[in-house]
Amino acid sequence: MKNPLNFIKKANKSLNLYLENFKKNQNFVSDYYKNQEVLNNFISEHHKSHEKLDQLINEFNQFNRNLENFNIDKTSTDHDLKKGYFFKGKENLLEEFFKDTYIDTDFVYEMCIYNNISFLTILPNKNRIYLKTKDGIILATNQNLFVLKEIFTQNSYLSPKLYEYEEFIFFDIGMHRGYASLAIGQMDSCKAVYGFEIDSNTFNFAQENFALNPRIARKINSYQFGLSDSDKEVNICSIPLSDGRTTIEDNLLNLNPSERDKYTLTKRAKIKKASKVLNQIIEKENITSKIVLKIDTEGAEYEILDDLYHSGILNKIDLIMGECHYGMEKLEDYLDEFNQEQLDYQYNSKNICTFYYKRE
Repeated sequence: MKNPLNFIKKANKSLNLYLENFKKNQNFVSDYYKNQEVLNNFISEHHKSHEKLDQLINEFNQFNRNLENFNIDKTSTDHDLKKGYFFKGKENLLEEFFKDTYIDTDFVYEMCIYNNISFLTILPNKNRIYLKTKDGIILATNQNLFVLKEIFTQNSYLSPKLYEYEEFIFFDIGMHRGYASLAIGQMDSCKAVYGFEIDSNTFNFAQENFALNPRIARKINSYQFGLSDSDKEVNICSIPLSDGRTTIEDNLLNLNPSERDKYTLTKRAKIKKASKVLNQIIEKENITSKIVLKIDTEGAEYEILDDLYHSGILNKIDLIMGECHYGMEKLEDYLDEFNQEQLDYQYNSKNICTFYYKRE
């Protein structure tokens, strides 16, 4: 070898060139796999979207079939025959069950038929009828069907925004009989439910519904106290024979006299500071997924949202939905700070308003 030094320099140069090309190849392969992963994710989401679309189409077609098969002519013998089959021969029991209410068997029949809800049975001695939704959720109710109808036929809290989340947990403030907890808890993306109900009788009704649905109930954590802006005991009032319409006595001052006179004082109950309770759950359970908050508390929503806002807990919420009972004006300051993507609300009556609010 005439000049070993030149040979070594050339060898080093070749090695460096090889390493440089090797690194470029590695980067190319790495970028390829990243792009492949992005493509696979896109294809997966595409398939999921198609599955959801197919489900919606199937439900729409089923709805149309129901319309064709159960075109209701209340004067026809055929209508009575269909009702008889639907109620499994127990229509007379149901007529007696609802005789002192605003509801009749036609109302129940149409509500169920048009929403793929099955009638299971009636137990007059327990003051219960049992229904089953198209998703397989079994529901116990009595003569008061308003909230059940609101959630399972009008989809009041099943916001389309929920389907955007891969995972979320659900705070149900004003749990009532557990209907919203079950409707949202049955979603695979809902990992846990935390429900709060101030009235002991209504709370026990919710436990009955949870026991009928053990698969969903495993996700549900329920608490028999109300939430507000402080810890204390309060008087609660309700409308006799109503669908669990219960409010704190102090909130009655916001109602007009004719509405206020419908309520009667029922019992003492505990309320706790909302921000403290929710923050303890978030920290204890190490919640890092999206957080959905539903609030329907017959007037207490203003104190609750004020407390969540000033404590900073509202900043951790990704979607708020619920009812306000004395107009939206008092809530708008809190919701304006929510960095909204979309604010959607509608007035159901002069003062009662349903709203949905999603963080960007």
